[in-house]
Amino acid sequence: MQTMTAVHESAAARPPYRRSLLAVLLIAALAVFAAGCGGSDDDDGDDDAQQSVAAFNAGAKAATTETTSIGREIGSTIRTARTQTNAQLAAKFTNLAARARAVVDKLNALDPPDASRAKVTALVGALSTGAQDLDAIATAARAGDAAAARSATQTLARDSPAIEAAKDALDADVGGGAGAGAAS
Repeated sequence: MQTMTAVHESAAARPPYRRSLLAVLLIAALAVFAAGCGGSDDDDGDDDAQQSVAAFNAGAKAATTETTSIGREIGSTIRTARTQTNAQLAAKFTNLAARARAVVDKLNALDPPDASRAKVTALVGALSTGAQDLDAIATAARAGDAAAARSATQTLARDSPAIEAAKDALDADVGGGAGAGAAS
């Protein structure tokens, strides 16, 4: 299988689906990268449930930090797409989708205080949708289907603001931000 670099060397030799796939992936990276950035510092605690709230805050901060990391990795994957085959891109997007689902699992395992419950639910929903979008991009890359990649990327671009808003809202509740510890 040809690398993306070889395909991009000659415009005449480039199949239209390869040019379209790269453009679509670049748009997705920018949208998701923006979704992973931001946050604020704000702390909330309950007297009776300080340990529980502290555990929730730590778990939520880790989840939002991992969300930021996923967005950055999407950007990196797009920037290096020209040097990768469609199969390699598919594997990377599949991995990113799995990481997003792992964040969802970690969020679902938390016991949020009532004030944060809706924000956790919103981030779980938005990340679940984003993971489906990433899976669709991976499937399209695996098949070399530029139309499907374009559609999946447009869907991801539309869904990304919900991820950003939900992450930022949860960060505001737990005092998160770019410096919080990463989830593994």
